[in-house]
Amino acid sequence: IGVLCLGQGTLFELPQPTQRVLSVFPGKWDYRYERYGMNDEFRRELRLIGLDVIRRSPYFGRKGYSMDVETLSWISARNAMYEGHIYAGNWHNAWLSFAADFGIPGFLFAILFFVAMGREIVSRLSRMPTGTWQHTCALYYSSSIALQLAISYVSGTSCTLFYYCALHFAMFLLVTNSTHRDIGGVDFAWQSFKPTCERVNQ
Repeated sequence: IGVLCLGQGTLFELPQPTQRVLSVFPGKWDYRYERYGMNDEFRRELRLIGLDVIRRSPYFGRKGYSMDVETLSWISARNAMYEGHIYAGNWHNAWLSFAADFGIPGFLFAILFFVAMGREIVSRLSRMPTGTWQHTCALYYSSSIALQLAISYVSGTSCTLFYYCALHFAMFLLVTNSTHRDIGGVDFAWQSFKPTCERVNQ
């Protein structure tokens, strides 16, 4: 990390996402990230605007979530930090996004959905035998959900959080609903093709 921070702007130019992450350390960062690491004014301002949206339309929110390629291009071309993100509903706080985009009812629905999801994950994991491929896959998908929720306060939107968590939860259900018998990979495949091989040999 030290080499990257010292070399940035002098020996090489790091990609923008890398500069954004490392801007918490001293360095010669791009002008957009010079104060980014130690100053979260951008998110604070977005949240204040989002709260104002909720106050003006507490039951239905703004208009739902919307962000497309044209919107992203418009943001980049005009460097419209606040205007572009507000228009797109990119509030950088998933929970604020639910309320600002869909109103308080949408926010409450999201809370109930994720609570129910968490209870189901804990219940199923506690009943699964360890050491199986199903348990390993289930842990992976549940960990992915936990990671998304952990960063949901500082990033994400009402669309992205729900999309990633719902997708991983669907895979989690698929794995945990499968047989708990350890099929043994290659052995299972061999047993499946063994009758065919025997007929060919005959």
